[in-house]
Amino acid sequence: MMDTSFYTHTLLASIVLYMAACVFYFWRTIIPREGSRWMAARTILMLGLLVHTVNWIWRWVYSGQPPYIYLDEMTVFLVWCMVAGYLFFEYTTGHRFAGGIVAVLAVLGNGYASSVGTPVPKPLIPALQSYWVQIHVMSYIVGYGFAVVGYVIALLHLSHETGKNRILGRIVLAISIGMVAAVSLQLLLNSSGQGPVENLRDHFSWGFAVVVCVLVYAGMEFFLRYRLSDMLPGNSVMYDLNYRCVAMSYPFLTLGIITGAIWANEAWGRYWGWDPKESLALITWLVYGLFLHQHINAKWRTAGNVWVSIVGFWALMFTWLGVNYVLSGLHSYA
Repeated sequence: MMDTSFYTHTLLASIVLYMAACVFYFWRTIIPREGSRWMAARTILMLGLLVHTVNWIWRWVYSGQPPYIYLDEMTVFLVWCMVAGYLFFEYTTGHRFAGGIVAVLAVLGNGYASSVGTPVPKPLIPALQSYWVQIHVMSYIVGYGFAVVGYVIALLHLSHETGKNRILGRIVLAISIGMVAAVSLQLLLNSSGQGPVENLRDHFSWGFAVVVCVLVYAGMEFFLRYRLSDMLPGNSVMYDLNYRCVAMSYPFLTLGIITGAIWANEAWGRYWGWDPKESLALITWLVYGLFLHQHINAKWRTAGNVWVSIVGFWALMFTWLGVNYVLSGLHSYA
């Protein structure tokens, strides 16, 4: 019998630590002269990742099945991969400008899992009782983690550009944060048992999303002009960091497609069936492939190619979540 209290407490502890790291990262952004807070922010974020790791391993050991098959479990693992990927890039490059946003996403991701997930994992259906699905899902979620970090960097890059790219980049960043905030609020206030996408149809949540978007955009206009502009590296550096994230993500997405085809043949007797999630996964892979291909030519390393990576991330997120709520198919249980 699983001790569910340990799982719940460690997950909540990781949320608190990620929240504290978020405060220190943004505090360092607002008050740049106090450099020691960078180290405090990274240390707290690492502690949060350590507690998160203990939580994840404990659930795997005591449940006897991989804790990344169903949506709430995938979210917890995605947050772990995202934070680990960000810390890897911060350590290897020395750039910390995306830490606050990554910490916010970590809080919201684990908060979502703690709100809708169950301490005791659901038993696996027959189609999921295969080691191929374990490799398939793990590969994809690791790739997603690097892709999230790349998306944050790409939006900050565009927000630091000039002209239309700057305006559009800040609008997209504001909308992204506003939508995540609206979903999170609905999860906290939800008492009807509906899913987050259905709740987004509620007028209140849409109004809340609009308010958050406006506040975020106004905040960016101030901080990017007076604070973050001095902290962000050059556009070429941010482009390179985004490229590294996508380049790290791409092999895992490729492995996910290959192992998914093998698993599909084992479970349903065919390697490829043009299921909605299969088709969208291929589209995502092709879009990210286009971004990496265009990087070969220095003339194409522009804001236009950054938009390609952003479209790739949108396709990735719709592949992961949109199919579950909007389209029907063999992957709807995930």
